[in-house]
Amino acid sequence: MVEIKKGGKLIQTEVECCQQQDVTDSAVRFLFDYCALEDGVTLRDIFLLLNSELELFDLVLGNWTKEIVTEGLSQPGKSYDLSDEEAIEYLELYWSVSYDESTPELNGINRPEFHGVGVARREDKFFEWGELEYKKGERTRWAVDLSPDCDLINIPVKLNTDFVVFDDDPKHEGDMDQQAGFGFPIGTYKGAKFTLGNILEGIVWELSFHGGPAQRNAMIQELRRRVEETKNAPDLHTRPFDGR
Repeated sequence: MVEIKKGGKLIQTEVECCQQQDVTDSAVRFLFDYCALEDGVTLRDIFLLLNSELELFDLVLGNWTKEIVTEGLSQPGKSYDLSDEEAIEYLELYWSVSYDESTPELNGINRPEFHGVGVARREDKFFEWGELEYKKGERTRWAVDLSPDCDLINIPVKLNTDFVVFDDDPKHEGDMDQQAGFGFPIGTYKGAKFTLGNILEGIVWELSFHGGPAQRNAMIQELRRRVEETKNAPDLHTRPFDGR
């Protein structure tokens, strides 16, 4: 059993004798060991661990690991501020597995998902058209694949030990009233575990969804261009009638 500590240290605990050993310098040897996170560990701490053997981790994990870690540790980090109701309170690794009994096939067990969990809402939030979006006390689940690493670097990371299996069989679609069928949970199981490799790959995989920092920034610019293009588009409902 190993544990990622603050400061990017990896500590191995011998279960039989409860002895602890700093194995940070050989962390890649423990990718298949079950791993815990010390309470309060941030993304920066995990990046510091990756940085201890960055060339090797980049070779093993791929997916622009070197570029992502370098950006996160070299750029000024965004402050951890929970006063904004749209803020991320913590980053979370979690298992989200889908099962299609018609195949049968179980998907999503190769790596955990990684997202941000927002602060608990202090009041109800409504869409512009008046429909309720979030109730007081609920939390927003934030995608982080387009977030600069330095914006996330000071946010704590947690492991969700609920193992959720979702129905992925299209023939079950349409059972919305029963909160069952396609897209709904089949079951939730407690006590999910994570290896060190699960943790590191889950984070890097999500942060590299659009490529490295350069590719991600290009995607952000393209999305902004499309938004502006849509805003400036003529209102087709009020255009002059052209006789066709």
